[in-house]
Amino acid sequence: MTQVIHETIQCALRREGAFQGKTPRKAYFVTCDKETTMQNDINLGIVNILVGSAPLKPSEFVIIKMQQIAGKIAAWGGIDGIV
Repeated sequence: MTQVIHETIQCALRREGAFQGKTPRKAYFVTCDKETTMQNDINLGIVNILVGSAPLKPSEFVIIKMQQIAGKIAAWGGIDGIV
């Protein structure tokens, strides 16, 4: 579900012209699978998500790693602690 939400957001931003790339695959990616979330993470109720996008500026992919932890609500991260 988390991956679907992030992909929907990225797709909407792409349609508005926020990213480089003529196709969704070249503009952004969302990964949430066995490569990002190991069995130990699953046992602890953790889901790891990688979200990458190629914004117009700077002209390179920006990659963000997020965690969703079962039973916890928290906001953190961002540049210089900005959420």
